[in-house]
Amino acid sequence: MKKFLVILCVVFFLLVACGPVSVNDAEVQQQKAGNMAILNNQPMPDLGGYSLERQIVIETYLARNNAIATYAYMISMDGKIIEICPSIGYPIPYSTQLSNPDKIDYTGGGPAVLANAEPNGLYPPGDAAATLVQCVNDDGSVSPVYIEWYVLAFPFPIQSDLQLKRIGGTSFSVDLNK
Repeated sequence: MKKFLVILCVVFFLLVACGPVSVNDAEVQQQKAGNMAILNNQPMPDLGGYSLERQIVIETYLARNNAIATYAYMISMDGKIIEICPSIGYPIPYSTQLSNPDKIDYTGGGPAVLANAEPNGLYPPGDAAATLVQCVNDDGSVSPVYIEWYVLAFPFPIQSDLQLKRIGGTSFSVDLNK
């Protein structure tokens, strides 16, 4: 009797493991075959080991990592450019995090894909309506300002339609130790 149950379990396992291919599996195989046909007929371009776009992204990360003077502006609902403040660095989406807020989810039959950190070690959101700007105060100290509109930051001043805060000239200095 025990041998019969063992043989029955083995046969059942083999039938389940080698069972018919589902419709979903057939679609996946068709997609793979289609993708391989496209790749064979239109292979990925050889960029000669260099990508200008990749270099621009790398240089942008390096520039963002420097405490440079910037000027923060936003665009009003009627399309006017509004000066917010002289600032330090580039605006950061408000919900950017130092750690990965996601967790592994096994409920779908397998582990879910987790987001990777950016090269600066941060996890920016896919979309965020709010921004943090490091505004420079009149005394040279820096204060983070929370803004709910889209923000533009330039490493040079531009002509704005309205100045929210601007006392004095266009130059400023910052003491990053304050």
